[in-house]
Amino acid sequence: MKTSWQSVIVFTLLASLVFSGCTRAHEPTDDPITGAESQIPLKPEEMKIPYNKESGAISSILNVVREEYEIKKNSTSFESLREAGFSPQEINEIVKAAKPEYNLSQVTPGTRFTVEKTTTEEIHRVVFNISNIQRLELYPKEDNWVAELKKLTTKTRILSYEGEVQDSLWTSGMKAEVPPYLITELAEVFSWEVDFYREIRPGDRWKFSAEEILAEGKHVGWGNILHAEYINQDNSHKAYYFEDKAKGVRGHFDELGRSLRKMFLKSPLKFGRITSRFSRRRFHPIKKIYRPHYGVDYGAPRGTPVRSIGGGRVTKIGRFGSAGKMIVVRHPGNFKSRYLHLSRFKPGLRVGSRIEQGQVIGYVGATGAATGPHLHFELFKNDSYQDPLNVKLPPSQSVPKELLPNYLEHVQYIERNYVQQEEGRQVSAEKPELHKDTQ
Repeated sequence: MKTSWQSVIVFTLLASLVFSGCTRAHEPTDDPITGAESQIPLKPEEMKIPYNKESGAISSILNVVREEYEIKKNSTSFESLREAGFSPQEINEIVKAAKPEYNLSQVTPGTRFTVEKTTTEEIHRVVFNISNIQRLELYPKEDNWVAELKKLTTKTRILSYEGEVQDSLWTSGMKAEVPPYLITELAEVFSWEVDFYREIRPGDRWKFSAEEILAEGKHVGWGNILHAEYINQDNSHKAYYFEDKAKGVRGHFDELGRSLRKMFLKSPLKFGRITSRFSRRRFHPIKKIYRPHYGVDYGAPRGTPVRSIGGGRVTKIGRFGSAGKMIVVRHPGNFKSRYLHLSRFKPGLRVGSRIEQGQVIGYVGATGAATGPHLHFELFKNDSYQDPLNVKLPPSQSVPKELLPNYLEHVQYIERNYVQQEEGRQVSAEKPELHKDTQ
């Protein structure tokens, strides 16, 4: 009887081992790269990890070593891959494999790429960061390379800021920890409403909410300013971003649906100060006599970008005596603007060039009869001088009548969900659907 009990125990143990082994063979296995479940075990060559054909060994991705490289100035992807240890033949194979997805000869200096190797020096993967949201991944497979261009999934969250001006919008924005890009975008939103050189006062208040674009939890860019308010000397200026692709409507509008974008910007510079205004009688600093000053002078550091106040075409560009380097733009409605004493022009501009509103056309300088770096700006109507600070302009466009109910509902949503809830800096996890395009 003793021997029989021993036989039963041994048989039971053997049976449990056999059947448990069979069960495990059919349990779902996770892909080592994607984490996706698979009911069928993968073959080595089907797995996205290095496979040594001679030994049949699969390298563990847990021991991958990553080496970071950057395409240097005056260098190429070929030279950078050579620096990373690839032979000319390997590089040619990589470039050939990548070409259907992305031409590596077009990779610009500053582009970073990663070479992933196992502890046994097998290449696991080469990854080029083509942009903030695009990656080119290359894998060795048997005697070839496989390329895949991946677009990262992005998410949008809303950041809100507010502040009070003491001396300038810029310094108040920096004090409130607003990213520099968003400060200039806020100024851009109200560039038709507020002259940030002459109209701002201590005590002015502002607030806004903007979209931040994230990929893999990291900042990759900015979207639109969804709403903004600037209270200037107790006058409130409001802006709401609205878009309807079907109707071709896009931009910032006030609470009644009127566009903030007007025919001309209030200033050709984003930031600076007015040093001399339009006058029929002004003391000339060089000639030491009283004479008319048919323009506005803006003091700014040499190299400050100069923008065209409106769309139009270049009618003059070059060096013109005491005006120094000058560019003239003709606008619709018989308007014309002139920009004098520039240090240089934006490359590519010539007589006849089409100019968009806000486009950079040159840079502040002191060429011609100038005592220091500044921009002398003039505006004409029917070839007669106009005071740029007081000229009357055509009314702005509004949201189309058929979209106005949509827009007003959108404004209420913004006010309810962002404006009324703002207390300093607020962050929402994801951007909700703010409005829908009409069909």
